[in-house]
Amino acid sequence: MDYACNFEKANYVVNIELETVGYDSKREVQSAKAIIKEAPLQGRQKMTVDDEIEFEWPIGCTQPQLTEGRIYYVIGKDGTAFNDAGGTSLKYELTGTALVIDPAYKPLLQIVMNSFVKDLKTNTGCNN
Repeated sequence: MDYACNFEKANYVVNIELETVGYDSKREVQSAKAIIKEAPLQGRQKMTVDDEIEFEWPIGCTQPQLTEGRIYYVIGKDGTAFNDAGGTSLKYELTGTALVIDPAYKPLLQIVMNSFVKDLKTNTGCNN
């Protein structure tokens, strides 16, 4: 809870189902698109269940290792607006202080994340 509520490191927590992982050769970044399953901590942008969310990270980064169809929690800082094909899109960076957590990695991790999300909901976000 302390990490997600330290706004120098992160200001949103979202549970996603990963749809696609790709590569943007123009900008030389890896990217991913996902569907929001839950947004227990909102950043500046409204995150709604079933909305699409986009992430990106530099090519040289070996992490995160993302698998299409998997569920992840992402804790990070607000996205950056980009002009794409005549419109503006918001992309969230998976670099720096961002955390990508695979709750299926270990059963204990799933328990910890469930408790963490419950605390966020009980407190209606952070109590700073």
